[in-house]
Amino acid sequence: MWLSALCAGSAWAASQLDIPRPTDPLKPAPPPPALEASVVNLEVRLTAEGLAVAVDEGFPQVASREGDWSDAVTLGEREDIRFLYRVVRGSFRYRMDRDQFHVSFDQVRYRVWARRNQGNGIAEGRCGHGDDPPRRLNLSARSTLSWSDRWRMQSQTTFDEPVFVEPCLLTGLDVDATPVLKAVLQPKLAALAQSIDRIVRERTEAKQRAEMVWQKLQEPVEFAPNQWLQFHPRDARVSPITSHGTLVLHTSVNLVTAPRIVNGSKPDSVAMPLPPLQMTPLPLEGFHLALPITVDYARINQRLERDMIGQEFQTPVGDTLRVEGVQLYGSGDRLILALQVSGGVNGTVYATGTPVFDEGLGMLKFVDLDFTLDTRNVLVQSANWMFHQNILSSLRSQAYIDLSGQLQTLRSRLTSALTRDLGPNARLEGEVMSLRPRGVYPTTGGVEVHIIAEGSMWVELR
Repeated sequence: MWLSALCAGSAWAASQLDIPRPTDPLKPAPPPPALEASVVNLEVRLTAEGLAVAVDEGFPQVASREGDWSDAVTLGEREDIRFLYRVVRGSFRYRMDRDQFHVSFDQVRYRVWARRNQGNGIAEGRCGHGDDPPRRLNLSARSTLSWSDRWRMQSQTTFDEPVFVEPCLLTGLDVDATPVLKAVLQPKLAALAQSIDRIVRERTEAKQRAEMVWQKLQEPVEFAPNQWLQFHPRDARVSPITSHGTLVLHTSVNLVTAPRIVNGSKPDSVAMPLPPLQMTPLPLEGFHLALPITVDYARINQRLERDMIGQEFQTPVGDTLRVEGVQLYGSGDRLILALQVSGGVNGTVYATGTPVFDEGLGMLKFVDLDFTLDTRNVLVQSANWMFHQNILSSLRSQAYIDLSGQLQTLRSRLTSALTRDLGPNARLEGEVMSLRPRGVYPTTGGVEVHIIAEGSMWVELR
C-alpha cells in the first residue's frame, strides 16, 4: 500500500525540502524596511482678540496736544499758523484674512483750535469745540504676519491714508485744517505701527516655548509596563501663517521625528539643541507615527495549537489524518507552518505563506498558506488533490490572530502618551484618529506589524 511506503519514508526521503525544519539552523530575518519619518504637527493658535489687545495697547485712546501751541506751520500762502488738537479713537473693528490682520477705526473723533498773528491782534478758528460737534476721521491698518529667523512671529503694520469723513474748516481763518492734522498724524501712525509690531513680537516669542517642547519630546514616555515611547525629534519647520475663519490665526511647528518603542528599563534621553528655523512651503496637517507591533511566535503557536491539534481529516481511501502538533516560525523572509500528522500520513508536512493584515477585522491572517513543493509531492502520492485543498482550507481558516484588542490598547496608550503638560503654560494635546497597517514582516522572534497612527496633535498655550 502507498501508506506503508510513505510511513517507511521512501517517498519522503526522495524529496528534497528547500526549507529548514524547526530543528535546523534558521536564516536570520531580513531587516524590516526603514520606517518613514513621522511628522508631529504642533498647532500654534492665536486669536484675533489677542492681536487686538496688542493694537489696543499700542494705540492710545487719546492723542492730543492742547497744553501748548505747536510750532507754526505753513498752509499755502498762509504762514505762522499755530494749533492745538485732540484725537479720540474710540472702538475699532478687526478681522483676519489669511496672513493679514485688518483693523478699522471708524469711530475716531477730532477737534482743532488754530490761531495766527494778524497785525496787532490774533485771529482764531475752531472746529469740533463747544456746540460744534467733533469731526469724524477713519483710520485703517493691516499687519502682515510672518515667522522671523529667530523663532518669533513678526508683523509688519502699515496704516492707510487717513480718511477725513468731515473736513475741519476754520471759518475764522478761512483755512482747511485737514492737511495740518494729516501732517501731524503721519509720523504718529508710523510710530504706532512700530509699537504694534513690537508688542506682537513680545507676545508671540516662540523660541523659548519651541525649545521647551523640543526638550520635552526628547524625554521617554511610558507607553506600557516596561515599554517606552521615544519620539527622537530630528528637525523642526514652521508652516505658513493663515487664518481659520476671520478670528483665529493659525500656523504650526512641524517636528520631524523617528519614534520607536523601547522595551525594558527607561532609556536615557539625548539632549539635542533646537535646530535653526526652517520654512516649509505647505502646511503639514495632523501627524502620523510609524510604530511596530510584534506578535511573538509563542502567542501565535498557542493559538494554533488550541484550535488545530486534534483535528481529523478523512482521506479518500478511508484513512484518517490527525493533527498532532503545529508550529509556525520564520526563516529569512518566509513563514513556515510545520504540521505534525499521524494516520493516513505519519510525519511532518510543511506549508509556507506570507502574513497579511485585515484592517477591517483587525486580524493577522495567513491566507496564502500553501504546501511546499516537497510536501505537495508526498501528499499527491497519498490522496487526491481535493483532499489537499480541504486541508489547506482548514489551515487558512484557523491560522489567524485577533489583534483588535491590541490595536485598541495601542490607541488608548498613544492618546495618553500624547496628552500631557509640557510646562506651566503649555499642554500637549493629541487625538488618534486611525491606525493604519503599513506592512507585515516576519522577524526573528515573531511577526511584526507596522502601524501608522494618524490624528491631530497641538500645543495649547496658556
